[in-house]
Amino acid sequence: MAKITEADFGGKEELELHVKIVSPHFESAEKDGDKARMALVLRGETKSGMFIDCYQYFTRQIIASGRNKGKTMFEVSAEQCHALGMPKPFNPKDIAMLDGVECVYVVGLEEYEGKTRPRVKFINSGRKPALSLDDAASIFAELSGEAPMTATARTAPAAEVGSDPSDDGLPF
Repeated sequence: MAKITEADFGGKEELELHVKIVSPHFESAEKDGDKARMALVLRGETKSGMFIDCYQYFTRQIIASGRNKGKTMFEVSAEQCHALGMPKPFNPKDIAMLDGVECVYVVGLEEYEGKTRPRVKFINSGRKPALSLDDAASIFAELSGEAPMTATARTAPAAEVGSDPSDDGLPF
């Protein structure tokens, strides 16, 4: 099994990798004496056998910018696990439920300690919620400005008088 490297980018800034999560596990992530830290390692394996590890950090650190501004790393990482299929509330003993989950890793290159390396920027769960027909009709109405349509009933064509019911109209 080969690890994703900078060479796999082929001049692109980002890669979207369709992966299957294998053997999720926790690692210690103690930093600056804070023992209340851990990292969930989600190894993503591609169909071609390449892999990259995604680290979800569970810490008290508060995010300073972006769409998750004001949340802790713990909250954001737990939300990501729920999006991948773990039940709420977050329970670290449930990580085995992530084994075999298919998703998309968006991978970019980052500079770290003077070296460039691939890093998972974010995960798309790969699951989209299904729309009911009523919701789809409502969105259609909003987009088109037309009233939502009702379902069209499909009916079989009426048989002609005197026709043979075993005749399907095909010449063979």
